[in-house]
Amino acid sequence: MFKGHKFVILPTSRTPKCRVVAGLIEKHGGEVVGGSSEGGGGDHVIYLIQDSYLNAGDEVKNMEVFRLESDVDLQRLNWDVVRPVRLSWVSECLKQGEMVCRDEFAVKQGWCGSSSKERRLSPDRKRRKVQETVKQEGQGQGQERRVEQSLGENVIISEALQRLATKSNLQGEPFKRRAYMMASAALLECGHPVRTYEDALALPDVGSGIATKIAQLVANGGRIPGLELDLSEQEKILEYFVQCHEVGPTTASQWQALHYKSFKDVLTHTKQWNLHWSILYGMRFFEEWQLRMPRSEVEEHLEFIRKHAQPGLVIEAMGSYRRGRKDCGDIDLLVYREGCEDVAMLSQDLEQLVRRLVKVDYIVCPLQLSEALQPLFASQIRQLLQNLGVEYSGRFGDGKMHLKKFYCAVRLPGSHCSATTLAPVVPYKDIDKTLFAAWSQSEAHPHRCRRLDLLCCKWSEIGAHRLYFTGDDELNKTMRTRAAKQNMNLNQHGLFYRDSEACIESFDEYRIMQLLGIPKLVPTERSRVRF
Repeated sequence: MFKGHKFVILPTSRTPKCRVVAGLIEKHGGEVVGGSSEGGGGDHVIYLIQDSYLNAGDEVKNMEVFRLESDVDLQRLNWDVVRPVRLSWVSECLKQGEMVCRDEFAVKQGWCGSSSKERRLSPDRKRRKVQETVKQEGQGQGQERRVEQSLGENVIISEALQRLATKSNLQGEPFKRRAYMMASAALLECGHPVRTYEDALALPDVGSGIATKIAQLVANGGRIPGLELDLSEQEKILEYFVQCHEVGPTTASQWQALHYKSFKDVLTHTKQWNLHWSILYGMRFFEEWQLRMPRSEVEEHLEFIRKHAQPGLVIEAMGSYRRGRKDCGDIDLLVYREGCEDVAMLSQDLEQLVRRLVKVDYIVCPLQLSEALQPLFASQIRQLLQNLGVEYSGRFGDGKMHLKKFYCAVRLPGSHCSATTLAPVVPYKDIDKTLFAAWSQSEAHPHRCRRLDLLCCKWSEIGAHRLYFTGDDELNKTMRTRAAKQNMNLNQHGLFYRDSEACIESFDEYRIMQLLGIPKLVPTERSRVRF
């Protein structure tokens, strides 16, 4: 069907869904290419854009984000001849058994160059679109239903969006998941009831596609006709697997395709383990690593590590703790020496710190290893493999000699621990609970096993590291987008000119904000920030 045609998937072909589509294209004679060497289009090169990036008017919703996430240098393409279509065109071709006309799936001309304001639908067109959608997909009624909604009903719609976010994540659509979660948060923060499509579109972080879904949810009492919001039995299996450390939607889908329903199934039928060994620890501590910890416990961990660190080594807590959250999912610590720019010295410092923490039985297990630390934990990992009945032929270390980061699980010493009534979001299946309880007695320990990330950095990059590892994710994305619009790049090492790669600022996190035109935000002001 697609013989003689090349396809470029934008902005990226690396998502699980796109990999499946790419496989179908190649199965039917087509070729999926990266696009970096293609200067234009023509009938032999077909550019496909993921539907989740397009609004109801067949235009890219956020061009800045689209450019940042693109695997292709968009500026090198000849947009006079490139005529992109929606990715769903491929599905229609497969359904019809032939290459169908692309006109109905065409992305609007000028999609790459127009401003965000120009790309938006006019209010009248938006209103007509949602009226048509509600009329067609409503409960058989021929006119729009007017729904009076209280602020409490905003919560109902928000919860529905969260369920859609969960389903999107399980389907390997992280960007769609993010969009649903942002819209859900916007609804909860809204000070008035959202009753219409226009109300929804006026919310920050809500585009026309999600605004349409919000209008449908309002009109149908928190449901969308033809779309099941609750997880199916198959999706519940995926949810169970992806809750495990280092297991993403792709791996979970592969296990599900093999009819595995539990970790016991996976281990029974996978005698030769080819995935990363840290997943096995994720299975072992499946429930514990879902539990959040209070700030006070993070402070106990910080105090304990500082007590056993080498003189002169500075250790700071990052992440949600630095943002002032009352509880945290894991512990993110930055390790550095004032005035130290020697990466090799910092690597030795981090390695020595890890060895010290192992000696006092603080580190429960590693989750990532350098070549230097591999001998320290190799016997423990082999014991885990033996207990679970699987073999592993690869190396445990990552091949790197310099240790810039160390991921592990830890547990505080002592017999006293504050009581907790927390329960995991996704509990063990009975068969798995029996499997892991059979060879471990850690449930009797008063302290929970917690995940810890140790990250070292040069003194000159302390500001950029603090900014990056404090977050939150939305603020980081906003800053990177602003940097890109100003022909700069921002990462944990600093703010750089894109052309010359010269560093503009890396030491002062507030100076970086100033250069990007962002107000000075102290760490406790960096959650759910909008500009």
